[in-house]
Amino acid sequence: MEAGIWSLLPAVLAIVLAIITKQVVLSLGAGIIIGALILNGFNPVAAFTSITATLIENVADPEWNTPIIVFCLLLGGIIGMINASKAATAFGNFIARRVRTQRGGLLTTWFLGVLVFIDDYFNSLSVGAIMRPVSDRLGISREKLAYTLDSTAAPVCILAPVSTWVAYVMSLLATEFSAAGIDKNPFVAFIELIPYNFYALLALVLVVILAIIGKDYGPMVAAQARTRASESEQAETNSSGLLSVLDLLLPMLSLVLVTLIGMLATGGYFEGGIGIADAFRESDPAMGLIYGGVFSLLFTIVWYLCRRQPVTRLMEGFGDGFKSMLDPVIILALAWTIGSVTGELGAGEYLASVIGANIPAFVLPLLLFAIAGFTGFSTGSSWGTFAIMIPLAVPAAMAVNPELLMPMLAAVLGGAVFGDHCSPLSDSTILSSAGAGCNHIDHVSTQLPYALTGAAAAAVAFLLAGFGISPWLALPAGLLVLIALVRFLTTRPAPIQKTLDS
Repeated sequence: MEAGIWSLLPAVLAIVLAIITKQVVLSLGAGIIIGALILNGFNPVAAFTSITATLIENVADPEWNTPIIVFCLLLGGIIGMINASKAATAFGNFIARRVRTQRGGLLTTWFLGVLVFIDDYFNSLSVGAIMRPVSDRLGISREKLAYTLDSTAAPVCILAPVSTWVAYVMSLLATEFSAAGIDKNPFVAFIELIPYNFYALLALVLVVILAIIGKDYGPMVAAQARTRASESEQAETNSSGLLSVLDLLLPMLSLVLVTLIGMLATGGYFEGGIGIADAFRESDPAMGLIYGGVFSLLFTIVWYLCRRQPVTRLMEGFGDGFKSMLDPVIILALAWTIGSVTGELGAGEYLASVIGANIPAFVLPLLLFAIAGFTGFSTGSSWGTFAIMIPLAVPAAMAVNPELLMPMLAAVLGGAVFGDHCSPLSDSTILSSAGAGCNHIDHVSTQLPYALTGAAAAAVAFLLAGFGISPWLALPAGLLVLIALVRFLTTRPAPIQKTLDS
């Protein structure tokens, strides 16, 4: 069905309602309903039947969607058990005896944030629990810790090949690729998107630059200046050995390794006659995630029981983690459904026709980055922004210039993460404040100049990508802009860097 300008109404309504109500589920639901009404001539009975059938068809898809839902729930349970085991606290004690400077503390926080890539919520809370007492002793402000946590949460998860985020994004790509007739493995597409994901990459680099040079700008200067090392915290470090460190690392390593092995197996690698790259290209990523999730769950249970963790604590942790994934799963199901509805309405094709007639193609990645950033900031939800924007970006790219598919998709991902990174409504921003023990508004205000710096550099890279320039050239150009902006903006903080020995 070609609905013309009305085909955009479901997505526009979802964005507007999300901005007004801050409720992503409600907004997606409203967009689905109005889209179904348009599709069915405003017959409410037919619209209800259509919505129900589409929702069931998407959720009950055994080849992709159902395994993704199962993986998300399994991963939630694993994260819940890790949290219940107090492994993060033990790991923090292990780290505290080895890090003695502010630079070392910030870089260690960054490294742990990159290491804990399976979920942004788990990242912020676990790394925050590990590094908060260490940061206090080193005189690192809670605001600077919260910024580092936030910058290694969503930006890391959108780059990691095994995480709740990659499962979600691949599910959206699979749906849209199928609708657009694109013969590409969603996992391979996700890997190809990584070098184009300029904002996430530059946000990570910015944390390292600021840690190494020991300078800040904006409200963060005052936050750092009023922070003093807390002597009272120094006595709280308890003995923690290698086994306590393994309590945190082994469950995550088992998940990653078995997932990758499972993908190689489904791609025929172990049958011989096929290389690793070809095996990944021919793999079934959804089943690989299921293999990794099931094995990691069983391994985590056995490991913690051998470590004499109470069974009741593990079960409570599993239940809490399982429940924490219910909202993302609901959003995922609604995202699939609104994608199907907008696809049937021909929204992507209409948008492409309007864009092709009025907007130069090279501007599209930058434009999508800005729109996704505004939507993510207004809604506080990367996932909600993905759900709204990806169904529009794929057909638009294929109609205007298929060579811009990767830059345009990466612009949606990067813009959504940027908006989420800045938004005071974002779950990951709120949890970063909580993980650092920082006032939430203080965190948002001190982080915003840094996020805008990364976005400005990423915008330059997306503009270059719109001209067809390789990401391996556009990314260094963005990095040079980032370095120039940091050099222009930074001022040396008032306190002399403090070490534990001083």
